[in-house]
Amino acid sequence: MRLPKYFCVLTLAASMFAGHSFAANVEDYAKLNDFGNARLSPDGKYIAVERYDEISSTLIILDAETQKPLTELTLPPHQSIHNAEWANNDTLIFARSQRFGGEEVKKTFGEIIAISADGKRKKYLYGMIGDSSSSAIQKDKGFAKLINTLEHDDKNIIILATDWDKSGLLNTKPSIIKVDIYTGRRDRIAVSPISNPWVTFDLSGNLRFVSGSDENYMPVTYRYIETAKEWQKIEGIQPLGSFFPVQFLPGDKDFLAEISEAGEANCLYLVKQDNSREKLHCEAGVNIGGSMPSSVNGVPLAILSNATNPNVVMLSGDSEDSRLYESISKSFPGEIVVFKDFSSNGERILFSVSSDKKPSRYYLYDRKSNTSRLVFNSKASLDDSMSGTTTGFNFKARDGLTIHGLLTLPSNHVKGKTPMVVMPHGGPLGISDSWYFHNDVQWLVANGYAVLRVNFRGSGGYGENFMRKGYGTWGKEIQYDIIDATNFVADTQTIDKNRICITGGSFGAYSALMSSILAPQIFRCAIGYAGVYDLSMMFKKGDIPATNSGVRYLDLVLGKDQAELAAQSPAARAGELKTPVLLIHGSDDGRTPLPQAQRLEKALRDAGNQPEMLVVPNEGHGFVRTKNRVLYLNALKAFLDKHIGPAKTATK
Repeated sequence: MRLPKYFCVLTLAASMFAGHSFAANVEDYAKLNDFGNARLSPDGKYIAVERYDEISSTLIILDAETQKPLTELTLPPHQSIHNAEWANNDTLIFARSQRFGGEEVKKTFGEIIAISADGKRKKYLYGMIGDSSSSAIQKDKGFAKLINTLEHDDKNIIILATDWDKSGLLNTKPSIIKVDIYTGRRDRIAVSPISNPWVTFDLSGNLRFVSGSDENYMPVTYRYIETAKEWQKIEGIQPLGSFFPVQFLPGDKDFLAEISEAGEANCLYLVKQDNSREKLHCEAGVNIGGSMPSSVNGVPLAILSNATNPNVVMLSGDSEDSRLYESISKSFPGEIVVFKDFSSNGERILFSVSSDKKPSRYYLYDRKSNTSRLVFNSKASLDDSMSGTTTGFNFKARDGLTIHGLLTLPSNHVKGKTPMVVMPHGGPLGISDSWYFHNDVQWLVANGYAVLRVNFRGSGGYGENFMRKGYGTWGKEIQYDIIDATNFVADTQTIDKNRICITGGSFGAYSALMSSILAPQIFRCAIGYAGVYDLSMMFKKGDIPATNSGVRYLDLVLGKDQAELAAQSPAARAGELKTPVLLIHGSDDGRTPLPQAQRLEKALRDAGNQPEMLVVPNEGHGFVRTKNRVLYLNALKAFLDKHIGPAKTATK
C-alpha cells in the first residue's frame, strides 16, 4: 500500500468551506463555528455537514467527489441539527435541537426525521409535530432519540422513545422500537428497566444490554434475555462499580466493556462468551475515552484517552488501517487525528484533525488516489498563530486527592512575568475541561494571559467516586482544589503570582466568587458570567426545581441545610469579598435567573464593594449571538487589563 505523502486541497467548490486565515480579532473567537458534525455515507458518495450562521444552521448534503451541494435544509432561527446519522447509502436520519428559555445547553425536540441525499424524500418518523404526509396526522406525545442505524438493514432503524405522562413530564421507562424509515411502521422490541439508558446491540442488531443509573443514581446494567423477553440484572457489581458494555466484536459472542470495580476510573476489557475478562487498557485515575472505528465493522481501531493529555491507543495491532493512521498522523504533528467514518468498502475515510491551538478540520482520504483533501474548516478565518500551547498536569490537593489541570501559555510567554487567569468549568458534576481548542481560553491567551483550568473533584472522566466527591462540597473542597491548583502553578514560578484573576461561567462563575472569598490573597479580581451566587435560590428559581427529578438532584448534591447553603453562597458572604468584581448576565437566563446576579450585586454594594455589571437583553445561560459574545469577551479583557494588565496586547 502506498502511504499518503501529501494532501491535495480543493480550490473550487470546496473553497467556500476551506477559506483563508486573517489576523486574529474578537469576532473570530466570539462567533460560532462555520461547520461541524460531518458524516460520510456508507457508500462514500455523500457527506452531510452542518453549516452555521448567526442564529440558524443549515444541513448540507454534498457529493463527496465534486464537493457540490445536493441538498440544503435551513432550520428556523436558533435551531440546529442533532445526532445526524446515515441509515443507508442515501438516507440521513437527524433531529432538531434548540436552546429553550435561556437553558445552558441545546435540547432536542425528541424528533426522528429522515431525508434522502437529494432532498426529494422526507419522512417525519417520530415527534410532536406529526407526519404531514399522511391524511391523518399522528402526533407523538413523547421524546425519542436514534440509537442504532442497523448496519446490515437498509430499511429500519432503532429508536429509544419515552412517552409524556399527564403532567407533561417524561415517564421513566422508555421503549426500544424498530422503525421503518420509508413507511414509519413501528415494532416495539422491549421496554427498558431504567430511564435514560445506554443501549448495546450486537452486530446483527439484536438487543443485548442496557446500562445507566437506577432510581437512587447508582450504576446498574441489565442483560436482555431474548427467549424470555425479559431483563436480567447483572449481579455482583460492588457499590459504585460499573459494567458498561460498549460494542460487540465479529461473531457476536465477545464484546468490549468499560468496567470499574468499585467506582474508580474505568478500564477497557474484552469480555468473552464464558464471562471471563481480559484487561486491554487502563490509565491510572482516568476513564477510558471513546473508540475510533476501523474499516472492519465491529473492530475498533483505537481508543482516545485522557482529556488533559490526550493520546490515541491502538487496538488493531499492525493492520493496514493502523499503518494508514500512523502515516496520516505524522502529517499533523502536535494534533489529534480521528477517523470518523469509513465507506463500507474501506476506500474512503472521513477524518478530523484538531489540537489545543486549532479548531477541527475535516479531510476526506481516498485509498485509490492515495490523497487527502480538506473539505471543511470549522473556523477558517481564525489565525492560529495567536494560539497558545496547552499542557496537562496533575498534583495532590491538600487532602491527598489527585487533581488534574490544564495550563495554556501565550506564544510570547515570559517565565515569571505572564499574568494568569484561572477559569473553572461549569457543571460542576460530570463536566470536565479538555486539552482541545477553546474559544474563550485562546482569546485570553491571544491577549497575553496564561489560563489555568482545573478538573476539580466532581468533574467527569475520573470515575464515579471522584465525581461523587463533589456532592455537598461546592463551596468547600471543590474551591480548595481550584485554590491549590493555582498555588501549585504559582509555585513553579511559571507565571506572575502577583497578577492572578479568576473567571468562569455558570458554576465557574460561582467558583470565581467563592474562591476569591476563601483565598483573597491570591486573586486580584473576579468575574462571574451567568453565575449562581445564592444556593438556596436554586431550589426556588430556574429550570432545575421545575421538575421532581431536578429537586431530587439538588437535594442529593447540595443538601437541605439552610445554614450550610448560606455558608457556601457568595451572596451571603459578600462582606468577605474584597476584590474587584465584574458580573455578566443574560436577562433571559433560565438556568441561573437574573435575580441571582442582582442579589449578589446588592449584597456587594451594601458591603461597600460596588461591582461592575453588564446585563445583556435577550440572552440566556451563556450568550449565543455574535455581537453579544463580542460584548462579553471585550468586557472580560477590559476588566482583566485594568486589574492585572496583559503581558502584551496581541489582537486588534
